[in-house]
Amino acid sequence: MDRREKGQQGEAHIRTRMEREGYRLRHQNYRLRGGELDLVLEKDGRIVFIEVKTRSNAAFGGPFDSMTPKKMRHLRRAAAFYLQTYRLEDREVEFWAAAVYLDADGTVTGEEIVKDIYA
Repeated sequence: MDRREKGQQGEAHIRTRMEREGYRLRHQNYRLRGGELDLVLEKDGRIVFIEVKTRSNAAFGGPFDSMTPKKMRHLRRAAAFYLQTYRLEDREVEFWAAAVYLDADGTVTGEEIVKDIYA
């Protein structure tokens, strides 16, 4: 399983979990110049942007180690563009980060979701 496939598996796992909790998927892998939004979800009028990190080992650090200040700026900028494009600027917005852990076979062994990463 290559890196892209692992990422897709992690995103699908978090998406499924969030849909079970009543969130509606607006977009997955929303690409725009300068970045991508992994998951854009909505519930009760609130828009939630989730950055998903999938790891099968700790060789490259923990899943949240890659959430650098630069990455966070790009995420905010992409979200602002998304909100403007879809005329959602008046909505309540949250930014979350999710980690999905896989074993050597690609089976999900755990997850972690951090809500309100800017709080």
